[in-house]
Amino acid sequence: MKVKGNNDKFLRDIEACEHGAAPGGLAGTEENRELLELGQALSDKDFSKYSNRSAVLFKVRAMNNKQEANTMKNKRVFKRPAIALSAVLAGGVLSITIAQPSFAQDIVDKVLASFNLGHIEVAQIEPQAQPTESTGKQSYKAAKEGKQDPDIAEHILSIKDTTKLADYADFLVKLPQYLPEGYAFDRAEFYRDVEEVSGKYVNLHFTNKETKGSIYMQQRLPDEESAFETGTDGKIEELQLNGVKAILMDDRTLLWETKDALYSLSSGSVNRSEIIRIAESIR
Repeated sequence: MKVKGNNDKFLRDIEACEHGAAPGGLAGTEENRELLELGQALSDKDFSKYSNRSAVLFKVRAMNNKQEANTMKNKRVFKRPAIALSAVLAGGVLSITIAQPSFAQDIVDKVLASFNLGHIEVAQIEPQAQPTESTGKQSYKAAKEGKQDPDIAEHILSIKDTTKLADYADFLVKLPQYLPEGYAFDRAEFYRDVEEVSGKYVNLHFTNKETKGSIYMQQRLPDEESAFETGTDGKIEELQLNGVKAILMDDRTLLWETKDALYSLSSGSVNRSEIIRIAESIR
């Protein structure tokens, strides 16, 4: 009866918002506030055949991943569907590079173009006025400097010996045969909880000790659990890479997949041509 009562209160809150009235007590929780904002934002949208429904679908999927990650953090154990997002957060670059002050506004931003590589979906989103610190470049800078969510860091298994990768990975991890001068393998990272290590995701870090430059790569086992969506309000370019389609975002993040793995390669330290050359050496 309590659940039904809460549902009734929530419906009344939605109705109140539609008529411009203040919502009731259930708006006090973050989740309900977000849902109320979403209801208000979508109430005046055109969902006819001319509407941009792909934007709503894309953003709601991202919201769902975020909620699962929050659940994982609260329980201090990995829910399987949340590991993919944890991998994104640890990398710091494979995430939507839009940051709006309003959840509802973020949901209804316009998707200008979308690309589907199979298990990877990429969207180009209409640029919005936003503070400098919320841009994708700033997000990448934080990752480059090694800043990491402490709740995720405690679930990282770091491997320095490349011969040990096969002991943990559920697929064949392929290292690049080419790296720019001065760069070398630094470490690999797997995700773990108190009981096991996930072999579906691996983060690979390559560094230049002299220049402090870094190259980041993530590889995933291709299945429905490890599939992900990402996007940018910047430049997107479609390429051919070793016979498969690839997407280059903002000249610094390259995404592609094969039947054996999903790949992402990012760097703020090397240029576009070097990123492509590194990727082409992975066979």
